[in-house]
Amino acid sequence: MTRLTNVDVAKRGLLALLAAKTQTAEPLADVQVEYVDPAQDAQRESIFFGLTRSTSTWDQDFPMETATFPVYVQVIDPADDPSVTEQRAIALGQVVRDTLGANTLPAGVNSWWQIVATELSSGRTADESKTLFTLMVQVVSYL
Repeated sequence: MTRLTNVDVAKRGLLALLAAKTQTAEPLADVQVEYVDPAQDAQRESIFFGLTRSTSTWDQDFPMETATFPVYVQVIDPADDPSVTEQRAIALGQVVRDTLGANTLPAGVNSWWQIVATELSSGRTADESKTLFTLMVQVVSYL
């Protein structure tokens, strides 16, 4: 039977790969990795996913899906300099990129993924600096 989508499997696979890296040495040690935005429970450094958009082609022989979802890397720091949070967010984003570059998807998922765009947004309040680095991930898979 053909699956309707592989996005859930790909996202859970990436989440597991990143979560495993939090148990090791830098650079992901102690980084919060969540499936969705931790919102008010966000720690100083977190990685989470956003809304997925998907299109499918239902050729009888090779049904395919192309899905895009953001991987958010958020860094919050009491420092007064947003360039500090930007540098750290980019370093964590590089780990996400390297993880995707290994193209290690769960068994049974015939897919590949790539980063198709990035966006970097920083700000400062009286109490903290905050950076949100967005990596738009595209997953292409046979269903």
